[in-house]
Amino acid sequence: MSFSLIVPSVKIEKVKIRLAREYDLAAMEWNGEFSKFRKIYARCFEQMKKLRGLIWVAEYQPYGIICQALVNFTGQRTDWADGKNRAYLHGFRVKPQFRHAGIGSLLLRTLEADLRSRGFSAITLTVARDNYAAQRLYQSNHYEIKGEEPGNWSYTDQYGNYQEVHEPAYLMSKDLSLL
Repeated sequence: MSFSLIVPSVKIEKVKIRLAREYDLAAMEWNGEFSKFRKIYARCFEQMKKLRGLIWVAEYQPYGIICQALVNFTGQRTDWADGKNRAYLHGFRVKPQFRHAGIGSLLLRTLEADLRSRGFSAITLTVARDNYAAQRLYQSNHYEIKGEEPGNWSYTDQYGNYQEVHEPAYLMSKDLSLL
């Protein structure tokens, strides 16, 4: 038997957008749904401490973290993140019961303004070709599709097992100098 959590209307002014703290990492797993990304979250937090990336969260009490964004300043693909002009948004999710309330857009605007203040002029991301809701979110926030990507990536899960993912994607970007 499945059930959906009924959530009252979100009062967007009560949503707190902030940089993640170390104790947030467990909450970002959303009751086990994303524990497979535990090592990714930990690595991103280490990158944040070294000023090589950011983890942003949206918190709404009493529900806790309801939206998260992981940003790299550098990466293997300098056309995605070069550490100077271009950053890469490599993880973005909103809890399902809080979607379509403006929280994702609020978090995007906040992290974009922060990146611009740090001297970044562009942000890139990839979005699964079959994730139409996310594509609409990004396009409504002025991200443009720049091409297609095969979407092959890998990670080590919470048990230390190597996982390969094939998720065909669109490469999207936004010019932050237009903010």
